[in-house]
Amino acid sequence: MIAKRKRNKYRPVAQREQLEKLLIAWRAKAHASDPLRAVRRPSLILNDNDIKTLTMALSTMLKSPHNVVTLLKQSEEWAMLWGTSVFSVISSYTYVKPVRAPTNEDSSDDEPLMKKINVIIREEGN
Repeated sequence: MIAKRKRNKYRPVAQREQLEKLLIAWRAKAHASDPLRAVRRPSLILNDNDIKTLTMALSTMLKSPHNVVTLLKQSEEWAMLWGTSVFSVISSYTYVKPVRAPTNEDSSDDEPLMKKINVIIREEGN
């Protein structure tokens, strides 16, 4: 008997776009508050491929900052600088999802999560 290959499981497509927007917004804010922003590009904090990887990952795979670091194959230094904050954005989205998908006309669905991102960035600065 031939064993069937186990298929990878991903986050539902409908949940990816909003999370991607939040991670891009987090990256921009993290870069703006980075003391090395003059020499460290935003993509060195979190590149587009990493954002795609995170948005596709099932929430059950990302239960801690360590899971984020491992999934992205990042360094220990990256983990100390950004791991917890990236995990906070993902877990905030996972546990505080909008009731309906946002439209171009209605950006108010982003506001509560964007406020959380601002809090996460401020906490990192302290």
